[in-house]
Amino acid sequence: MRQILIILILAVTSQQINAQSASKFKKLLKKSVKEIQKSEGEKTVSAYVFKEYFTAIPEDILKELPNYEADSLTNVRRLVYELYYQVSRKSDNAQIRQKGVLHLVKACKDTKLDLRDGSAKKLKYYNKQDFSEEAKTQLITYLSENKDIYKNTVRLIGFLDMNEQVSKLNDLLNDTTVKNESIRWEVRVTLARLGDEEQISYCTNLARSKGVNDRIIHYLLKDLIYTRQKPAFDYLLDILYSEAKNCRPANPDLYTPIVCGYRIMEILAPAIKDFPFETYPGTSQLKAKDYDKALEDVRQWFRDNTDYKIKKDNY
Repeated sequence: MRQILIILILAVTSQQINAQSASKFKKLLKKSVKEIQKSEGEKTVSAYVFKEYFTAIPEDILKELPNYEADSLTNVRRLVYELYYQVSRKSDNAQIRQKGVLHLVKACKDTKLDLRDGSAKKLKYYNKQDFSEEAKTQLITYLSENKDIYKNTVRLIGFLDMNEQVSKLNDLLNDTTVKNESIRWEVRVTLARLGDEEQISYCTNLARSKGVNDRIIHYLLKDLIYTRQKPAFDYLLDILYSEAKNCRPANPDLYTPIVCGYRIMEILAPAIKDFPFETYPGTSQLKAKDYDKALEDVRQWFRDNTDYKIKKDNY
């Protein structure tokens, strides 16, 4: 009986604390929005002002944010989208994560380009199961929107294995009114991710034709990583083994060219199962004290594991 009483007291106390936190959050959010409005939209407020609430009262936060989601001021919406991201990403609750993702998917149609871009980039860091059927349906509708909308979200179709959209994607690729090759490229790599042999060859051969340097790795070869296709990865391994010094050291004070294998092993790391090195969170840097030895170790690992497995559960 005493144990039950203690449990009840703790439950009531927890509810009271959460209610107090929810009240404080609402007041702080309202104050922040007023500050932005007072500055006529010039002021920005960091989501980290609210960090103590992210894991404490996620449900209360998600209930409050829709009140400001359609605000006319860009920086109010920017704050709202960042809060959706921080709260849902830090939660282990499937419903909270899916709610956050759904709101970010909807934010990909914001009237402001940078908010659309930012929301789409945030979605890359979620798991496949975080995308509800409603979120997927929303992504499908974007394929029928203006190209300025779908160009940011089309790769999510590939990441989520939405093979039923291949026909629609081919329609977009064959749309003669779309002259922008960068937008067409987004569709091509998405089709490649979904297993389209023609587009896998196209993307890999285009990359081969451009040679290799730091810029090509950053802007083109990372797209081959996204495809998660072995022919593309085999080309990346050719570069990994190459002794051609076409890249620059990470240290800007050093000018001696280096082999590009260092950069290649960094972009391969998150996409290969049982890769011999992890990367530091939020960076592409390998957790390796000696990069020269790490490169040799990685090269040997691939020689020993010609049947390496490509991870497809991440973006």
